[in-house]
Amino acid sequence: MRSLSIKIVIVFGIGEQLKQLANKENVTLSDAHGEGIIDGETLNLAIKAAAHVSHITTQGLTQNGIKCSLSNAVRATEVGVVGGEDQINRGKVDKVDIDFISHQLKEAILPIFSPIAFSRSGDSLRINSDHLAADLAIGLEASKLIYISLHPGITINGKFIRNITFDDIQKTYDEDLQSIDEDIRSKTYHSVKAIARSVPRAHIIDGRLYDGLLTEVFSSEGIGTMIHGNEYQQIRKAKATDAQIIYNITKTAAKDEMLKPRTHESILDEIICFYVLEIDESIVACSCLNDYPDHAIIELAAVYVIPFYQGKGAGKKMVDFACSEAKRLGREKIIALTTQSFSFFHDICGFAEGTKEDLPEVRLKSLLESNRNSKILIKNIK
Repeated sequence: MRSLSIKIVIVFGIGEQLKQLANKENVTLSDAHGEGIIDGETLNLAIKAAAHVSHITTQGLTQNGIKCSLSNAVRATEVGVVGGEDQINRGKVDKVDIDFISHQLKEAILPIFSPIAFSRSGDSLRINSDHLAADLAIGLEASKLIYISLHPGITINGKFIRNITFDDIQKTYDEDLQSIDEDIRSKTYHSVKAIARSVPRAHIIDGRLYDGLLTEVFSSEGIGTMIHGNEYQQIRKAKATDAQIIYNITKTAAKDEMLKPRTHESILDEIICFYVLEIDESIVACSCLNDYPDHAIIELAAVYVIPFYQGKGAGKKMVDFACSEAKRLGREKIIALTTQSFSFFHDICGFAEGTKEDLPEVRLKSLLESNRNSKILIKNIK
């Protein structure tokens, strides 16, 4: 895999080892998987189990000539109170040092992460390994998140699922959780979480099968379950309740003459034409599609990304989505009028410079009346 420039990060779990250790030492665990309250005795056993698993993992890699490092590049923080109960010693990811991990990968060092992480003050906290792996995949912008488990993959109502879309598995998880095998729910949940945050694929495979990882990665069939995201799954039609948010995030751009000024009322009137990109239930970008079916043209307008997400591909995703919608509707061309984003549309999104003759008559009239002197860009959709 390394010879093909595939970079790997390992996150190991300790649930089974912790259960075995507790049985051996006659200890009752408060929680085996880092999903609930972790009492002091359970935390101490978890630290022992993690030390053992990290030892045999690094030993195996060393025997195969692979440089590795047990990394502390993830900082944890306390989960706090959930359902009225303080989740003692239970942690969640607080910060990931992406630069440090990237440096290790560049130097052909395989980072290994334990489900025992440290807080800012150095306290040991137990993190669920599925949660840790998903957050690392998101932070590293991984192309795949792969869970190696003791199960063949996802089973729904007892039926093994080889491939499933993000939309379908999220709907099943939200509406019919009991239909998913209980032992695989955590990995299913965190797979959905990772894909919702732009990880393209998540796989759950059976680690007991010889060469299972290689088979899953390199064969067309694979051995486990693959959850694949819709490229535009974070984009949805705007709702009336989004109008105020769209107005708030675009008013500065309108003030700077990047966008045509719109009132809250005008946005609400046109809300059926607006689309939003939503991440973690927050709107981070918007656009408006105006259809001219008699001319086989769609206009892409009001494209704006909030500053934090600018330069991260959100704007390009909104444009690509608009092109996809234009094609779906059978339109031949998509146009965009801009005063300050010519290079974005031309250099990044593949639009060509157009002329006033490319505009539908009604759109040309509104352009002339606006006195904005916008540049016209056009792209063929076929």
